[in-house]
Amino acid sequence: MATFYFNAAVNTDLATLGNWWMNSDYTIAATALPTVFDDAIINGPVAQNSGSDITLSNLTVNNPGFGFFSSVSGALTVTGVATFNDIAYVFEGNINGNCIFNDDSVNAVTINGDCIFNE
Repeated sequence: MATFYFNAAVNTDLATLGNWWMNSDYTIAATALPTVFDDAIINGPVAQNSGSDITLSNLTVNNPGFGFFSSVSGALTVTGVATFNDIAYVFEGNINGNCIFNDDSVNAVTINGDCIFNE
């Protein structure tokens, strides 16, 4: 199990390997995309996923003003907890798993799991 960091260094596609890193300083490039056994921390805008549906262990989205899954089709499955912070918003796709929406985060998709909304 590893923690992957996404910063949209190349583009806003979750399936682009160049957007993923193995440390929060973005100095160690990932050599593979995260899998069901991995955690992911999103610190950049996500506008698409040209790959297959995404399954992660845990997900944290720290988006100060840009969206997550803003035009992404498909499903996001999180076996642990998906946490959305700041002004993260989810407009397309489905979330399968438990969620926490903090601050001004917004959800507009189907969630198959338990969800907590904190202001």
